[in-house]
Amino acid sequence: MAAAHKVFELSHVFKDVSKIGDDESVCSPNEDYFGVPWKIVLRHKDEKMGVFLSCEKPSNNDAHCIVNVVYSVKLMSSSGVCYIKSDSKLFGEITEHGWVNFVNWNTMVDAFLIDDSIIIEVLVKTIFMSGLPKKSPKNFDESNKEFSDGIVVVKHQNFHILKKFLAFHCEYLEKLFFGDFKEAGKAEVTLKAISSTDFHYLLAVLYEDYAIDDDNVGGILRLASYLQVPIVIRKCEQFLIEGSGKPMEIRLDIAEKECLQNLKKHCLSKVGTADQIEAARAILPSDIPKRALKKFDESNKEFSDVIFVVEHNKFYVLKQILASHSSHFKKIFVENVDKREFTLADIDSNDFQNLVEVMYGVSFIDDLTVEGVLHLAHMYDRPFPMQKCVEFLIDLSEKSPKEKLKIAKAYQLKNLEKAALARINLPESIRAALSCDMAQMEVEVLKALMQKALFHLSDTKVHTETFF
Repeated sequence: MAAAHKVFELSHVFKDVSKIGDDESVCSPNEDYFGVPWKIVLRHKDEKMGVFLSCEKPSNNDAHCIVNVVYSVKLMSSSGVCYIKSDSKLFGEITEHGWVNFVNWNTMVDAFLIDDSIIIEVLVKTIFMSGLPKKSPKNFDESNKEFSDGIVVVKHQNFHILKKFLAFHCEYLEKLFFGDFKEAGKAEVTLKAISSTDFHYLLAVLYEDYAIDDDNVGGILRLASYLQVPIVIRKCEQFLIEGSGKPMEIRLDIAEKECLQNLKKHCLSKVGTADQIEAARAILPSDIPKRALKKFDESNKEFSDVIFVVEHNKFYVLKQILASHSSHFKKIFVENVDKREFTLADIDSNDFQNLVEVMYGVSFIDDLTVEGVLHLAHMYDRPFPMQKCVEFLIDLSEKSPKEKLKIAKAYQLKNLEKAALARINLPESIRAALSCDMAQMEVEVLKALMQKALFHLSDTKVHTETFF
């Protein structure tokens, strides 16, 4: 699978352009992506029109931020003429990149100025990001008490957890909580010789509340290997393959130490010699095996306290997992405290299986499952799975922009709509998007597509080069 590059688009109509004096600049409003404010800067200097992409350091972040991007700047006119320049730059100490002489000022006035206004569009694809602000991981202090039945103490820090949920993911903790250990049955257990920070991150990843990154992946992976938590090991490996900015040599070293065969194969294919690659192919699987469905049948009864019946299939699950992510199910459980079995009508059991897997953190959404999971997440008011579906559709899905626009309209997903529109730039993709029932399109979407189509009506392209 390709690396999960982030793509977004900035677009702004600059008005009263004739009033911009020499050596003056005007800016578009800041737009926040990945916790960083971005904007377009238009500058008039020495009869030249400069255009710059600005990536400012967040005011609440003291870390050294680095963002490597490829970007394409397009100056557009309603007559169909467009002028494009592209580049690849590293934002860090330097927060602004672009062209002092994007186009001659008089050329801009003659060819692009309409009603004293011009339209500038910037398409950005991130290659690597580091030091950006992160959201704090989920708290497992007393505020999480409602959704817990036990306490794990690490370095004098109390973590309020759900025993059956952790036991479901970790055989060691299953034995600790419910086996022959002296701690079994106790409300509070202590884990020694591990970092409380790493344990906090591991819990947050298990609860699907925190993203693995280059700063924490080492600690999370070591602890997941020590406690043998397969799903977290798998997620760390996937990040190191798809999203890490660490040098390949370092990732290969991690793969060797932690026996991550898919990561090892990936690294050797990037940096190894022909002999090394051939040797790796001989001992490693050619493809990542298709995952087996996680069973929520009677074999999971020990780690459940409620049953859902869907199309005659019984799913043994934990109330707290469903209630913690869905106000709909929380209300059902509150109103039916003593009820053990519930029936859900008019939904597909495969979709429910996929949804529960996402809630338990044992499945990665893909193009085959995303719409079913999204449908049920929307139906049962589950923001977390919806967020995961949107992230997948924006970052990893191979669905066409037309398909994504259709999904965005069905579930009112504005971020997905904007991301899909940003990827519609070639004439064939514009035609494909416009081939659907335009009467069903949102006015703003139709307007954006028609505007893009207009840019391609003219055969005149003053300059076109792009990395996209």
